[in-house]
Amino acid sequence: MNTMLSGALELISGPLNNILDQLAGEKNELWLQILQLMSRMSPEKILSALKASVLKLWKKLSVGGNTKGELLEKFKTAIYKVAGGEKTGIQASEWARDIASKSECAFPADMEEDVEFVMGSLGDLFGFKKNAETQVFLDETFLAKYDLEPCKPSDAFYLRLAYLEQPLDEWVRVGMKLIIDSDRHPLVFRLGHRSDGLWLRAHYAYPGNQWNPGLLWIFRRKIAKP
Repeated sequence: MNTMLSGALELISGPLNNILDQLAGEKNELWLQILQLMSRMSPEKILSALKASVLKLWKKLSVGGNTKGELLEKFKTAIYKVAGGEKTGIQASEWARDIASKSECAFPADMEEDVEFVMGSLGDLFGFKKNAETQVFLDETFLAKYDLEPCKPSDAFYLRLAYLEQPLDEWVRVGMKLIIDSDRHPLVFRLGHRSDGLWLRAHYAYPGNQWNPGLLWIFRRKIAKP
């Protein structure tokens, strides 16, 4: 096996495992046909197609251009659907407000347009079958192998405002650089929908924390430079 193909297979180990699962399922004949088609493709095209299927664009947003105070005011007036009607107002927890006040959570004055975000489980994005440590998948070098990069901490506010259709009881963590709160705990932002509404909260993220591969995370998708 040549070096290029070997490297490609390493990068797509997660998607390949998912394909093997599909081959053992009810639609195995369809997946066999797909593999037959792929066998006539070059390694580069196979890699590109599989990575595109896994790193599917979730949301494309404009971020920046607002202060923290302005974003929190937008939280108050956000309207979203709930069972039986509509609700107004997104809540931000004390922990979330705390790490948002730290210098590491900057709110750029300039707007950054067309930022692409990917949301998926650690298993789907990276092929993890067992728990993974924070320091492994929040590493920039590791993410770059998957054409991803960490979110900016302030992205969490724009993501929260953009994800008004979040299902009840879903929680999504923001893949970002850890921020130390006032009690000296490392945290990341997370988006959630509880029975009392939509939330921007924070969650402990010590470097050695073990994360279930089924947990959802959001990352930035790298955009190829022209």
